[in-house]
Amino acid sequence: MPMPLLLTHPYSSFDAAIKRCALPVQAAIWMILAGMVFSTMGLLIRVTTVELHPFQVAFVRIAMGIPLLVPIVMRQGLTVLRTNNLPAYALRTVFSVAGLLAGFYATAHLPLADSVSFSFTAPLFVTLGAALFLGEVLRLRRIAALVVGFIGVLVILRPGQVPLSLDMMVALGAAAASAGSILTVKRLSATESSMTIVAYLSLLTTPIVLIPALYVWQSPSPTMWAVMILIGVLGTLGQIAVTRSYSLVDASMVMPFDYLRLPFTAVLAYLVFFEIPDVLTFVGAGIITVSTCYIAWRESVLARRG
Repeated sequence: MPMPLLLTHPYSSFDAAIKRCALPVQAAIWMILAGMVFSTMGLLIRVTTVELHPFQVAFVRIAMGIPLLVPIVMRQGLTVLRTNNLPAYALRTVFSVAGLLAGFYATAHLPLADSVSFSFTAPLFVTLGAALFLGEVLRLRRIAALVVGFIGVLVILRPGQVPLSLDMMVALGAAAASAGSILTVKRLSATESSMTIVAYLSLLTTPIVLIPALYVWQSPSPTMWAVMILIGVLGTLGQIAVTRSYSLVDASMVMPFDYLRLPFTAVLAYLVFFEIPDVLTFVGAGIITVSTCYIAWRESVLARRG
């Protein structure tokens, strides 16, 4: 009996369908999908943290990486864990744990659109950190872009009009910690394979995140377990989509599509929690978007010249 048309048609595979497009279109599709996945994940984090502490949800999210690590180790053997850079991995773990816990806490306590907007500042912290700790030169254009980006942060914070809350500071701290993790990976990637970096992230981060999770642990209902596992799966799928996007074209070409997470999140937050972000949140996020996109474009230009 012939196979159904759906299984024999060239578009039966979603991945195969995307590969029919030009590379820039493929990269844009993957980044848009990542934005939709991460927006959904943020919504589910808010749903679970109504009953559970965000640290508990964060542990389940990061622990989901362990089952995915097993096939890699079985295929490549323990050689994937060979490294002479354990101090760098330890530093990356500190940044990753801080960013994960702070990010989940901010998502649980801030309006979802605000939480996403603050996460957009991570590239600004990366640029600043690269100058301070990696010796990269900050020229006038990058300095101007950084200033503009942090003006966008001030627009969202509205100092003098809105009290500066702990939740806002935690959200900015999560972005700064994420930037530290990115910079550490940038240093490690010069000598380490991507599989080794991924393996150590799961192996070192999971047991550390378990410690604060145990202090706040509550017995989740079967529904909450299912949602938390789904958060872990979505987080992994989102990372895969982002990696696929960046592997196809320069980051500067696809970074603008990452900022679609804000409207995606705003729509979901309104439909589920009736949250309506104010105009200044979108204005500030727009300023940050323009600044970080310019930085990414400028780095791409300099890399091609080099």
